[in-house]
Amino acid sequence: MRKRAFLTAILAAALLSGCAEDVVVPYGPAPTPSGPLALALPAPDSGRLRAREWPRACDLLTEADIRAILPSTTRVSSTSEDGKFISTGGEAPYNFVVPGARCAYEVFFPGTYDPSRSASVSIEVLFAGSPELARQNWDKFVAGPNNLQCTVDFPGLGADACLRETVTKYFTVRKKGVIVEIGSRDPSLAGGSRLAGQSEEDATNGWAATRVWNAEVTPLFVRPVLARLP
Repeated sequence: MRKRAFLTAILAAALLSGCAEDVVVPYGPAPTPSGPLALALPAPDSGRLRAREWPRACDLLTEADIRAILPSTTRVSSTSEDGKFISTGGEAPYNFVVPGARCAYEVFFPGTYDPSRSASVSIEVLFAGSPELARQNWDKFVAGPNNLQCTVDFPGLGADACLRETVTKYFTVRKKGVIVEIGSRDPSLAGGSRLAGQSEEDATNGWAATRVWNAEVTPLFVRPVLARLP
């Protein structure tokens, strides 16, 4: 009986160690979208697009993009939200609601310490209209002393301006008449698991995973957005 109990204990330990196997989480760029989204021309008197003509956030960054960037993804859930905007240009204050201006993704993949926990990706269209009015809104509401210039990080994608917020790590990009904000939050990885950009020595270092995610993974979500903007 003791021998059988001993063998059972060994088998149980082996099964548990197999379930806790370390994981390396791969990531890489998504294929470039085939062409930019078509947008209506802004009204000549205001320089703004009508709310229903703004690009939808979930169309600028798709589930297919996220699965391509994080190929070990097992599940993606998305939430689209309307955005309320107040006085974004022009002399008279006004407010309006833009359908689908925000999109949030929850991304699940192996290697996290809890299967119910995930990474998250968010995108929000902040403005859509004429290039001149987009630049005015950029200078008034976006540009700030704590932001890092990042236009050179996305060559060939036509960004007129790009800023990266130093605290939240969000990217805000302007391309012609559209301003978009993109950001993400890294998952909590299980002990020993690591992102592909981490060294084995850093596998147990949560701060190292966050640094790699912010520096290497988050920018990958910006590229398909810029490629889809006209």
